[in-house]
Amino acid sequence: MPTLTADQQAFVRKMVAEAVPVALGNMLPPSALLACACAESGFGTSAIFRKTGCPFNLQKPDHYKWIKCDVIKLPTIGSDADKKVVWVNFCKTKTLAEAAQVWCDWITNWPYKPNRERILKQRLNGDGFTRTLPWVGFGTQTEAFRKKNAEDFAKVRTEQGFAVHDLPFDVLKAFNPLLNVIGLGAAGGRR
Repeated sequence: MPTLTADQQAFVRKMVAEAVPVALGNMLPPSALLACACAESGFGTSAIFRKTGCPFNLQKPDHYKWIKCDVIKLPTIGSDADKKVVWVNFCKTKTLAEAAQVWCDWITNWPYKPNRERILKQRLNGDGFTRTLPWVGFGTQTEAFRKKNAEDFAKVRTEQGFAVHDLPFDVLKAFNPLLNVIGLGAAGGRR
């Protein structure tokens, strides 16, 4: 396991305190949220995170009407192929709890239904959910990089022991048939 600096450890503790309850409240695996935040923000050290307060580096073009967040225009690399700097809107949040809610809303409202259903079927499986994050807009959005991002997110989840935050989901698995009746089981999300 890579050693984290004191600042990185403080970021993880703050994410656990503020963001894990939000993920649980949305019936999404906290371990995936933590892995995504840590991988995307360099454990709270990235320049984008310092300016946005949102550790998920979520870009919000004007036509993304399905996600609600304040925005800030920042420079970033447009594509891996040309490495050209472009200015885009990023989601900006005031707290990590607010950022966690944006993350949850981003996933549960992802506009491409097959990918949204694909990830929500994994909501009781922290590892599977984490590995599916690139298919709902997290990480570099090319097919080759999706697989790499999936592995990177899963590696952070495993190395940091974030699965312990998913323990309540083990209990929910026992109630999976009931959860399917109310629309929250492994077969899908809120209906």
